[in-house]
Amino acid sequence: MVITWKGWLQCQIEVQLAGTERTLRGTLAELGTDLAVVQSSGKPYYIPLHQICRMRLKEQAADYCSPVEDTGAGPLFPDLLGKARSEANAVSYRKMLLHAKGMFTEAVLDGSEEILCGYMSSIMNDYLVFYSPVWHTVMVRLDRICYISPFSEGAAPFDLPPEQLPLRPSPLTLARTFEQQLHKMTGRLVAFNLDTGRGATGMLIRAEEKMICLCTVTGRMEWLHASSVSSVHMP
Repeated sequence: MVITWKGWLQCQIEVQLAGTERTLRGTLAELGTDLAVVQSSGKPYYIPLHQICRMRLKEQAADYCSPVEDTGAGPLFPDLLGKARSEANAVSYRKMLLHAKGMFTEAVLDGSEEILCGYMSSIMNDYLVFYSPVWHTVMVRLDRICYISPFSEGAAPFDLPPEQLPLRPSPLTLARTFEQQLHKMTGRLVAFNLDTGRGATGMLIRAEEKMICLCTVTGRMEWLHASSVSSVHMP
């Protein structure tokens, strides 16, 4: 007997995400080369496979592999894969990101319970640029995103009107990689990892050989390893 997890498509599952306390429950709607899509109460969650710590069939489900009936009564959500399905190759994490560019979405980063809301303005080699009405321009490492989920059609973060949350490209000149981008931000005030317990704020003195030097508000020098950084923005 050959067991494959793709046999769980359309099954009701529980997914424990790596690097966070969150567990998603819903229907395994789609699988790509490095991406899983879980529908929970009609809302799709796009999860990079490397962020799945554990997946199992949902407990107390009468029929695990019968999808929950869609009554059509809830809000509609945009499809973040869109045209990627019509292409010859399988759907993937990067294809989803490219198609979702400019759409209102929410993202959760590993090691954080903070939900980043806004839209993606640029997709680079190993990071993306996210515009948030709270944090403004945030650069997020692609390998640190637990999931991305769209807002319902016609909705916006905090119910802001379009003139208060305009779609606009990043004003920054962007480097291809996250490490290169940190080099470009040398001499600027930066904040790492939003407001999580691993957050750090200060003047970026240098970033080299996977180590980052900050000057804190008291003038004290601190070194961080690049692997501890999920995101960076300029306050």
